[in-house]
Amino acid sequence: MRKTREIKTRSWVHYGGELVELATLPPEERERIGEKLAVDFYNELWRGKAVFTAENREPAAEAVG
Repeated sequence: MRKTREIKTRSWVHYGGELVELATLPPEERERIGEKLAVDFYNELWRGKAVFTAENREPAAEAVG
């Protein structure tokens, strides 16, 4: 039988001028950062054809950029 190994990953972001581990941020900030990444991805994917925004949200404060 094949042995399996657990894969561990860690995510880091520039936040407030510092490099911080994403898991240490509050859930609300992690959600905002995820939304910003998704919006940026879709805006690049559909550049010139559509513009995407996150509704009813304050922007993530220099979290990803």
